[in-house]
Amino acid sequence: MASKIILQLSKALKARTDIKFSILFGSRARGTETPESDWDIAIWFKDNSDAWENLGKKEDIRNQVCKLFAINETKVDIVDLARSELSINATVVDEGIELSEQDSLALAYYYQGVWSKIEEFYWNLNHAA
Repeated sequence: MASKIILQLSKALKARTDIKFSILFGSRARGTETPESDWDIAIWFKDNSDAWENLGKKEDIRNQVCKLFAINETKVDIVDLARSELSINATVVDEGIELSEQDSLALAYYYQGVWSKIEEFYWNLNHAA
């Protein structure tokens, strides 16, 4: 995570008090980005009880990132990990770069939970009748 731009993003997200951790994924995490690439940022909020409230927080984070990099809002995708599908979670775990880790235990539980769901998916695929 040596990129100055990624370090700026990491610093901005670490300053937030409403998230437990954030992870960069997609082409920018893989190092295959182009000038047209968007920013894919996965977030685990401290409070996941209110989807509508977290939708507002996602938009706040999107606006913060857009201002930080002076980019259009269509270039930033924010994923709420508590409400995302297994395919997105698997991608985040596989290729993600941790941007902020305000709660390392929550991050460890997240990884463990995703790995468990992936294992269960493949077990069911191979053994279910």
